[in-house]
Amino acid sequence: RKISSGDLRSFFPASVTGAGTGSILEHSLNLKKGEQLMIGRALRLCRGNRSKAAALLGIDRTTLYHKLERLSSAKTSH
Repeated sequence: RKISSGDLRSFFPASVTGAGTGSILEHSLNLKKGEQLMIGRALRLCRGNRSKAAALLGIDRTTLYHKLERLSSAKTSH
């Protein structure tokens, strides 16, 4: 199943979504951080199964692997 806008309301903290309004447009949101959070959430929901997490996110498995590599290298370079 793909992630819908309804899933995002419970995913982001109230400080990001507008204290329960569900609108992230009212607040600044770092796209890279949002992507990192969504990937982490998908991996947790799929118990670490990368193929299932990629399917949940609606992306190819190799795309997820590349994103994980990029996130990993960004953490080690800081």
